[in-house]
Amino acid sequence: SALPSVPEKTSAALAAAALCLTAAFSPVSAASGTTPRLAMTKEQFTASDGFALPYRLYVPEGYDASKQYPLMIYFHGAGERGTDNEKQVGGITMCSRLLSSQGIDYECFIIAPQCPENMQWVNTPWVNGSYSLDQVPISTPMKAACELLDETRETYSIDAKRIYASGYSMGGFATWDIVMRNPNTFAAAVPVCGSADPNKAATIKNT
Repeated sequence: SALPSVPEKTSAALAAAALCLTAAFSPVSAASGTTPRLAMTKEQFTASDGFALPYRLYVPEGYDASKQYPLMIYFHGAGERGTDNEKQVGGITMCSRLLSSQGIDYECFIIAPQCPENMQWVNTPWVNGSYSLDQVPISTPMKAACELLDETRETYSIDAKRIYASGYSMGGFATWDIVMRNPNTFAAAVPVCGSADPNKAATIKNT
């Protein structure tokens, strides 16, 4: 079943964010298109608390450490939970849009972590919609995702001004959550069918 949608008043902001996210990635010609399952390597990140987070990583073809690249972290929905490191990149997702099957590639890094079964990116009942960030501690998978993001930025040549987040359904909650917990990190975000803490909206007004 669908999760609660974001308030209508956010629609214009989301549309603008989507445009910013699309424009941020410079398209380059590719001999043929690809899919996330083929283009993204299977990885596993061990967080500081020992939690193991499966994730997929896309490194732009011809990566050049002398250049700076944008980075997007993508959060899947509840139906893609598990540890197979497959379901979160299946179907039509932002990952498959960027790794287009129509012969267009994008010079950006993509991280797609996978939340385990019986866990959530944000520990709040979805049916409640909005929640208080101050009263909901960061979840174990989200903490690991934040650490993974930091490690990726340290390992590769990432442009600090072009870091983005996106996700749908349970991943929409995750997108709002990571941006509100890290208001100075992201240039834009595209949450779809998620909710957040309205009282923290002012903290991301420049995102």
